[in-house]
Amino acid sequence: MASFNEFRLIGSCYSDAHKISIAKDRYKTTFTIAVDSVAQKKKHFIPVVAPSYLAEKAFQFCRNGNLIAVIGELMTNEVTDRSTGFININVYFVATDIALIEKVERTALRDKLFVDDVNKMPIEEEET
Repeated sequence: MASFNEFRLIGSCYSDAHKISIAKDRYKTTFTIAVDSVAQKKKHFIPVVAPSYLAEKAFQFCRNGNLIAVIGELMTNEVTDRSTGFININVYFVATDIALIEKVERTALRDKLFVDDVNKMPIEEEET
């Protein structure tokens, strides 16, 4: 059954996943997924956290360039800058399921082309 805070993302892993120990025999995996925005004609880089029950699966699937599907929830974390008093809101995605769609064979040329494509993307400046 779908919930109100359920999202589905399909995109490429921007970098290899990182497995982080959170307790004895418990891990979480973090990675970033790059998704295309058709309306804005740019890529969005979304940080993803896979909790302990998905950590190993995410760690295996999320290699740079692999196409994956992720189902999960958007979460926020507010952090107040002590020097300015500004509140920064960090948005991240907590995965509830993950699937490998296409595994990309890793070669030096393929990695270089991916990095070149990312470096050519326009960087949007924030409006103040």
